[in-house]
Amino acid sequence: MNVIFCTSAVDYVPAGPTLQARAADGRAQAIALEIGTGRVVVMAEAAALTAQIDDKGARFGMQLPGTDNQQFAVNIVRWLSRLF
Repeated sequence: MNVIFCTSAVDYVPAGPTLQARAADGRAQAIALEIGTGRVVVMAEAAALTAQIDDKGARFGMQLPGTDNQQFAVNIVRWLSRLF
């Protein structure tokens, strides 16, 4: 099994009226497994594969600037379909 860690990953945790960034390195946001002849991807953060706007107009998920969530979604589909 290949394990890839992103040391720049952060979680945004509510702390009063604002969100505060907390290092998320060393924790998995997603795992990909081969089981028998099949493949499975399990996501811990479902919003990463969405494009949403909150009630204050802030974008998150795939449309958050500076993320590679769109490419990540493409890579998941390619891997699951064995094109990658």
